[in-house]
Amino acid sequence: MLFMETKFDHISAYKCLNAIGNSLDLHTMLIEVISTFVHYSDALGGHYYESSSHTPIVSVGEMITITDIPPIQDGPYRIHTYDQKNVLQLPTHQGHFLFLYENHELEETAFLLSSFGLKLSNAIEACKNVEKLRNTKSEFNPSSRC
Repeated sequence: MLFMETKFDHISAYKCLNAIGNSLDLHTMLIEVISTFVHYSDALGGHYYESSSHTPIVSVGEMITITDIPPIQDGPYRIHTYDQKNVLQLPTHQGHFLFLYENHELEETAFLLSSFGLKLSNAIEACKNVEKLRNTKSEFNPSSRC
């Protein structure tokens, strides 16, 4: 079922929301999130970029080769037109998602997916904190205990 056809279909929204945070491995979690969003929102592809990078750390589906995406200053999402297609940009605290769509109306989809922004940011931060904890634990020397 597509968002465009069902006007905020509850099952699609539920599946997208539940895809967030199912793994504490960042790469695994992002693949699940992007794959689910792509499937249920009828996107051609989806990508996640960290703030300072022009190379996606995770990509699913059709590639987006945009290198000049401005940061979002004034809202929860932005829709860009690129090569006769729409690109939905969803920011997180740590970076942003890009989803590629055929050139059709995206406001409902954008609004719905952007409402998951806080949960996405928290899940990404949790994955990064687990990675830091694992790195710290591996550096810990057990012989230095009191």
